[in-house]
Amino acid sequence: MATLEKKAMMGRDMFFSKIRAFPENAWDRTECFDSELYIPPYGDESWKLTINLRIFYERVDPDKMLGPTLAAIARSKGWVVPAGNVGFYPDADDDAKWIRDWTQAEWDSFLRNVKNQAALWNHKFWLVPTNNYDTFDKVIADPKVSGQRAKYRPTVECLFNFEIALHYGYAHTTVKVVNVYGPNFFRSHNRLYSSGDAVIGPNESQDWRGNVVKTKYPVIAHEIGHSLGQPHIGKLRSLVLCGLAIDWERFPYQDALPWMFKGGSNADVCYGPHSAAGDIDNIMGAGDKFSKENGKPWLDRFFRHLNLSNTELFRAGGSWQVTTTKTPPMRLA
Repeated sequence: MATLEKKAMMGRDMFFSKIRAFPENAWDRTECFDSELYIPPYGDESWKLTINLRIFYERVDPDKMLGPTLAAIARSKGWVVPAGNVGFYPDADDDAKWIRDWTQAEWDSFLRNVKNQAALWNHKFWLVPTNNYDTFDKVIADPKVSGQRAKYRPTVECLFNFEIALHYGYAHTTVKVVNVYGPNFFRSHNRLYSSGDAVIGPNESQDWRGNVVKTKYPVIAHEIGHSLGQPHIGKLRSLVLCGLAIDWERFPYQDALPWMFKGGSNADVCYGPHSAAGDIDNIMGAGDKFSKENGKPWLDRFFRHLNLSNTELFRAGGSWQVTTTKTPPMRLA
């Protein structure tokens, strides 16, 4: 888990306004992002919780010393070799795939598409307290009736601010990016992207009934979900088949497993295939839909912004939930 540095909110002892995260190591990305909580002066406006994530994208070009040799091998296979260097790079499955040099135009286009896919996470969730959680209720002048008072219970609008860092020292995480050459599939992960991830392509998977579920699959948005601490949808929702895949990851005879169960939480059944359609098309499955489970990074971080006693934090933890429906503050009286 990242080390968190908190800044008290001026004039409001119960809150921290800003939290900065410092990763303790390169592989644990838990809560490795910054956040800001804004409480407007009037009780009839939603609070705003913004997650700030900075990623440095490291452009990977083929080794210039090996380029001519590998180009000759490619030509011997009858491939049309592009100008510049070509090389090999292992994907998430450790399969070596052909890559080539980036042009500046290609790199600029890739970064634009990164921003567009990251924006899919913005303004998707609201945090809503239950009916009996009154700690933050506020009585204000009634905005509708002059001279009257009204009581409001706040809700929290969840925002996402994504930034492409110019240097790895300023980033929460670093991602290597390769420019794939040829039609071969390159499997990415949250620390390794490919040029093909910039395109939101179609995807088809079968649900447990054998029906084909057609989705759109924004790979970069999916990987950004991992950077926010989200596992695959099968683990997130504790789906039965994904649970089996995770348990069987320790099985000594991996070759005996059906292909869909190989890989633990990265197995195909953890992306949603062979489950319900609503799992397959989730952003942490193989689709572009968002559900309340995907708002967990904001829900978890919200409690970090509360400077309350352990008893009050426990009460708050059981009294707030995520919704994907825009929910303004609740007028009580």
